[in-house]
Amino acid sequence: MDCEQCMGVTCGGAESQEVALFDHVAECLGDFMDKREIKDKNLPVGITFSFPCRQSKIDEAILITWTKRFKASGVEGSDV
Repeated sequence: MDCEQCMGVTCGGAESQEVALFDHVAECLGDFMDKREIKDKNLPVGITFSFPCRQSKIDEAILITWTKRFKASGVEGSDV
């Protein structure tokens, strides 16, 4: 995969809000698409959410707990 810039979220153990975390992910994806001038294209997109979840449906996953020093309030026990 051609990746000119890899973006990460600095966690540092700090707490952040649920909306801010997912807004950050969406903003990064938007910036990536803008830079490549592909925002108007209909492209398949996938995301890997590497945290323990309980999945009972194909389109629902409940976050069990944060790991890797992440802590975003209001997310554990919610559908991510």
